[in-house]
Amino acid sequence: MALTKRTNLEDKSGRKPAKWRIRVTRNGHKYETTFFGNKKEAEQAEKDFIYQIDKGMMGSSENMLFKDLYKKVQREYIDKLKANSRITYRNSYDNHIGPAFDDMKLCDIKPIDIQEFATDLLEEYKYNTVRVIMSKLNTCLSLAEKWGIISNSPYKHIELGQAESKSLDELMSLDNIQTLIKLYENDKWPLHRAAFFLAVGCGLRNSEIRALTLKDIDFNLNTITVDKQIGLYDDEKDLFTSTKTSGSKRKIYAPEFVMKAIKEHIDSMPAIPINALIFTISKNKPINSHTLSNHLREVLIANDLPLIRFHDLRHIHATLMINNNMDIATVSKRLGHKSIATTLKFYTHTVEERDKRVATEFDDIYSKIKKKG
Repeated sequence: MALTKRTNLEDKSGRKPAKWRIRVTRNGHKYETTFFGNKKEAEQAEKDFIYQIDKGMMGSSENMLFKDLYKKVQREYIDKLKANSRITYRNSYDNHIGPAFDDMKLCDIKPIDIQEFATDLLEEYKYNTVRVIMSKLNTCLSLAEKWGIISNSPYKHIELGQAESKSLDELMSLDNIQTLIKLYENDKWPLHRAAFFLAVGCGLRNSEIRALTLKDIDFNLNTITVDKQIGLYDDEKDLFTSTKTSGSKRKIYAPEFVMKAIKEHIDSMPAIPINALIFTISKNKPINSHTLSNHLREVLIANDLPLIRFHDLRHIHATLMINNNMDIATVSKRLGHKSIATTLKFYTHTVEERDKRVATEFDDIYSKIKKKG
C-alpha cells in the first residue's frame, strides 16, 4: 500500500491540488489510481480506494466499450510514442483490433474471445505480424487494469505458438544467392550495391544502413560502427534514433568486398551532405525506408528469382555464418542481438541442421578409429 505525491502543484495553504498516485496490492494483484487534492483528501481517497477493492467494487467501469478504452489509451499512452510506434498502433487497431472488439463491453471480453481472435489472424497472416497486433491489444487491456478500469485483464494464457525458423534453402538456394550477388556486383547504382553487401555481408538492418555516416566507416581497420538507426517515417522528431536494443550498438569487421562497395558508392557521390550521411537522396535527407526493398524486389522479379524481403538478406548472412561453423556468440554479436538466446530463437533450425552434420561427421571419425584398432 502506497500513497505518493506525483506533482508539486499544492501550495502552503493546500488550495492548489496536487496529483497523487495510490497503489494497493491485494491477493497478489496490483491496483493503481490517481487522485487530485491535498494530502488529507488523498489519504481519504486511499481509504475509499481500498474499501472499493475489498468490497469487490473495483471494475465499475468495466461496462466501458473497448473503443472508448482505446481513446484513453491513445491520449495517455500512444500519442507519446515515436511516429513509427504510433503508426503501428493505428494500423493494428484500424484494421484488426477495432473491428473485432470496438463494440464489446470490457466486462464481456473473455480470454477465449482473444484466443479465437489470435487463431483467426494466424490463419491469414504471418506469425510476426500477428505477434505485433496481439501485443497492441495486450497493452490496451493491461493499461485498463493498471488504471483501475477493469479488475483483471482478460489477456491471459493466450497461445500464439512459435515462429517457424526457415532454413537457407527455404529463403533462397545457394545457386540463387550466387546469382543475386552477381547481379548486384554489376548493378549500375553504387548506392544499392553498397547497401546490399552491407546487409548480406555484415547483417545490418535496413534502418542501420540508412543511418550510416562517414565517421562510422573505418577504411584502415575495415570496421563499421553501428550505433544508431533511422526510423521508418519522416515525422520522427529526431533524424537519428537509438538502435533497436542496447546490444545492437556494435563495431564489426567487414569483408573486403563490402568495404570496396562502400568506397565505390562514396566516390560516386557528387557531394557529402552536411550531416555526413552516406545513403541520401537530396537536401541531407536519408533515402526512404522502402527504397532498398523496392530495388531488391525489382531485381528479383526481373531475373525470375524467389521473392524475399530486404531484411531476409540479414537472415542469409546469419545462416551462411552458422552453416560455416561460426560460433553462435560471434554471430549474435555481428547481428547486434541482445543475447545469444535471441540468436538461437531465430536460427534454431539452422543450428539443429549443423548439429546433425556434426553427428554424421563424427560417425565417420568413429568408423575410422575402429578400423585402425
